[in-house]
Amino acid sequence: METERKDFRMFSLEERERAVELYFTTPMTTAQVVE
Repeated sequence: METERKDFRMFSLEERERAVELYFTTPMTTAQVVE
């Protein structure tokens, strides 16, 4: 279970970084809605 948790944490970090880039590329309208 600990191993799975570590993997999940790493994946979450990478996914979060990718999501941030996606949000930046998205139009201002979407950014406003997110905020």
